Amino acid sequence: MKKQTIDSFLTQLASSSPTPGGGGAASLCASMGASLLSMVCNLTIGKPKYAENEEEVKTIRNLSLDLKERFLELAKEDEIAFAPLAKAYSLPASTNEEKAYKEKVMEEGLISAASVPLEVVEQIAFAAGLARKLSPICSRLAVSDVGVAASFFRAAINSAALNVYINTKMMKNEEAARALNERCETLVSRGVMLAEETEQEIKALLKKY
Repeated sequence: MKKQTIDSFLTQLASSSPTPGGGGAASLCASMGASLLSMVCNLTIGKPKYAENEEEVKTIRNLSLDLKERFLELAKEDEIAFAPLAKAYSLPASTNEEKAYKEKVMEEGLISAASVPLEVVEQIAFAAGLARKLSPICSRLAVSDVGVAASFFRAAINSAALNVYINTKMMKNEEAARALNERCETLVSRGVMLAEETEQEIKALLKKY
């Protein structure tokens, strides 16, 4: 993922291959949001006007850079997690033994395939919190980019959640599926709230009329 050009990634995304798919796209979107936060921090650091909050801005920048890298890693991990599940679909199921084995492999694959986008959701919720903190203390000349980052996070967290739900929907273990869904819903609710608050704050600041 890190060595690909944008064009090659999008070409793969547009192909008939199931990977990369929505999970990878959501992670890339989140990585762009984290990159924007880092950019805004760099445009703020060193400006006397914002010296009072410089240490916090530096912390946000460092965390944003870590998130940028982690989201790209998760895009690849999403592809890797899907591979065993894709193979499981084609396992034979003619006998009871074969059916039981296929069901076991499928269940394991679904849990794994749901866990990666769930981490994406978790990391985005954290990133949205960084955007919320950065908005009032960053350079006013770059504050719109914090709003763009928040918009990316809102889109990405909702998108990643769909990749959790498509896997939990097929799980036989309803208790495990419910736990994954509830965790996801809690994180999405928090992330969307933070992103929307940031967007609204910045819109109010920028709109003259």
